[in-house]
Amino acid sequence: MHMIDSVVLKLFKGQYKILSRVFFDGREKKQVDGKFCAGAVFINKFREQKRKESIYFPVIQLTQQTVRNQDGEKERIESLELQFSLAKLLHQTNMWEVDETDEVKVYYALIRCLAEVKIEVDIAGLRAAILKRADFSKTIRLPDYFGSATQVIKNLSRYDYKQSSDFRICYYNHTETDISLKFRNKSQDYVIYAKLGEVINNGYTKAEQGIIRLAEQKKLQDSAIRFEISSHRKQSLNAMLKRLTNTKQQNYTLHDIMKDRGLARQVLLEAFDKVFSTAIAGLLPLAQMQENRLEALMVSKKICLKKRATLHYLVNMATKIGAKALDRQLKQEWRGGSYDSKKKELKDLLTELGDLPDNLQTLVDYLREKHEEFKLLTPNKP
Repeated sequence: MHMIDSVVLKLFKGQYKILSRVFFDGREKKQVDGKFCAGAVFINKFREQKRKESIYFPVIQLTQQTVRNQDGEKERIESLELQFSLAKLLHQTNMWEVDETDEVKVYYALIRCLAEVKIEVDIAGLRAAILKRADFSKTIRLPDYFGSATQVIKNLSRYDYKQSSDFRICYYNHTETDISLKFRNKSQDYVIYAKLGEVINNGYTKAEQGIIRLAEQKKLQDSAIRFEISSHRKQSLNAMLKRLTNTKQQNYTLHDIMKDRGLARQVLLEAFDKVFSTAIAGLLPLAQMQENRLEALMVSKKICLKKRATLHYLVNMATKIGAKALDRQLKQEWRGGSYDSKKKELKDLLTELGDLPDNLQTLVDYLREKHEEFKLLTPNKP
């Protein structure tokens, strides 16, 4: 099972037919493979009209790129790019999710949309279209005892424990009620946000307006937290797909990633585990305890003096320099296999302590469990 949110598909001549170009009323210079090419046009006014009518409509762009053919002569290659959310195409909101059983429904929905702007495509053409981008996502419903999605994200945002990329916090509409976390490295963006807040701030379709009304009437709780990962470039996406699917294709299609039931789960679990180092994150709630309270807790759990001293040291360091810097320091001091074995010892020690008040580790474990479970969220199965 998988959850794919937004994609960009690229079709070439023969895979589509434009009956009228009257709808292509927007123009821009588009960068393709690092070079600017003239002749990029997109559908603007019709899409804006659909938005005013509270209806979702894909981004449709026609690009002409000048390349040299095998004879060394210049040739203009035309392609059609479609950017869309699979869930919004089917449900008019991506509060819900889609899986492999929805693939044909997605193609038919695209065919209907394109027909409105005088573009003919068929399922074969869409299935063969090159995948330029794919955003993988998972929405998790939180139990009441963790608080709202906004509160949970605030708890996760208190510490910088990202292991291998930059970290920053973004605010929707510059308010502190709709908070998101964004992790970024050279090839990917990984975002965690409160889904209801995002719909309230950005929703415009009839389905989203219905969700907003339910929230205003206090009939819908802020309990959905969204995890989303996207690659910056097609090359980054292809490299990831080759590694995870053990294939060597030059190009991938939407069909390729939809037929692989475990792919999105792999992608999102990998990102989650890179962000949330279980052993290091487990130190963070201890850092909020007073030293004598922590000592009393360890004594009550009959933890030996040597382990207590080690834990005091690590907690103090996590407080002073942050978990990210501490993890970097420990990698230098515990070289080779020693690093992994020491982290396992630390995790076992934290397990000995048991559940703590406001335990960030309990929350992280729950979220990872739901990533493992990867249950589809649909209108019929909340």
